[in-house]
Amino acid sequence: MHRVSGPPGATPADLVGAGLDLTAVDTVVVATPDVQGRLVGRRTTVEGFRAALGTGIHMSNCVFGWDITQDATLLADGSLPYTGMHTGIGDVTLHPDLTTLRRAGWLDRAAICLADVVEPDGTPTVLAPRTLLRTELAAWDELGLHPVVGTELEFYLYRGDPRASRAAGYRDLEPTTLSPADYAIYEGEAYEPFFTDLRNRLQASGIDLEASQGEWGLGQWETTLRYSDPLAMADRHVLYKLATRAWRPAPGCPRRSWPSRSTVGRDRRATCTCRCARAWVARCSGTTMRRSTSRRRCVTRWAVRWPGPVS
Repeated sequence: MHRVSGPPGATPADLVGAGLDLTAVDTVVVATPDVQGRLVGRRTTVEGFRAALGTGIHMSNCVFGWDITQDATLLADGSLPYTGMHTGIGDVTLHPDLTTLRRAGWLDRAAICLADVVEPDGTPTVLAPRTLLRTELAAWDELGLHPVVGTELEFYLYRGDPRASRAAGYRDLEPTTLSPADYAIYEGEAYEPFFTDLRNRLQASGIDLEASQGEWGLGQWETTLRYSDPLAMADRHVLYKLATRAWRPAPGCPRRSWPSRSTVGRDRRATCTCRCARAWVARCSGTTMRRSTSRRRCVTRWAVRWPGPVS
């Protein structure tokens, strides 16, 4: 099997080649995708991250047993051979892949590094998505083939406060577009400050965007990422989802586009936290593949709440 990218024995000197100045960083997020397509992991200091290059960071293997709501039923009833009460719910280790270390442009003074997951005996965790993808890529290599992948992500952007929407069961959501707007330029102009700031923060995080546009569904928006090798693209794909869900626009956006009311303090910053509406839970749980005559795309949908432009 493959050797993980951040093996025990890596040293802080290896950070030099990563090209990121950690003197401007307070927090490093070490994360890996779970089976639902979400990032799980832990936060640490810069010094803790340097130590993790040699020892890794431990995490419960329950993350590969949860469903999307983190219901404990499957863990409790022993129906999963890999993890559950019957196994003691042991630990796995996250070994940072320094090729993925980057600034988290949607956060202040933070970096993020994706990781490979390893069992206590040193073997890769077979359920981890990065392990599965590496195994598939090794099979392609044996055939002398080297695929490239571009992904397309779609989400629903709603006006309002995300916490209030969740408390209301995601009912009576107000979409940002009120009629189909597939590729329509005019309908997107009111939200240009939102997408400009988001694109800039993603680019600063090494997430190379191709283009974005309105879509046919009410409040539906689409972004495509530039082609890359499959592992790098999968990493950017999951980081895009995290950034879009967690991002909050900076103060002073043009055209007074953000309301003063905020759930994050008195800094006049609007809230743009992505939450999955119940109707879209299945689509938020991962990616589906669809064939095209010219390319193969990963399509993911989820829901975002945004306060919207000031009228």
